[in-house]
Amino acid sequence: MKFVEATVFTTVALIVALFAGSMTPAHASYIDPGTTSYLFQMAVAGVFGLLYTARQIFRRLATRRMEQETKKTE
Repeated sequence: MKFVEATVFTTVALIVALFAGSMTPAHASYIDPGTTSYLFQMAVAGVFGLLYTARQIFRRLATRRMEQETKKTE
């Protein structure tokens, strides 16, 4: 039951934060070029991190499969 209450609280907090952010004046929502490039770098780093993680998982699965096939043939 505590998990459901925490999830509801988190959802409500997120909705309030989104509405509060959308009610700011247009001049207050300016993002300077330095911030934009930083966010872009973080997004690119996240993509490469996901690709690296997927590659590592694939290699582990392939290695396990090769070991299982080797044991079957022995």
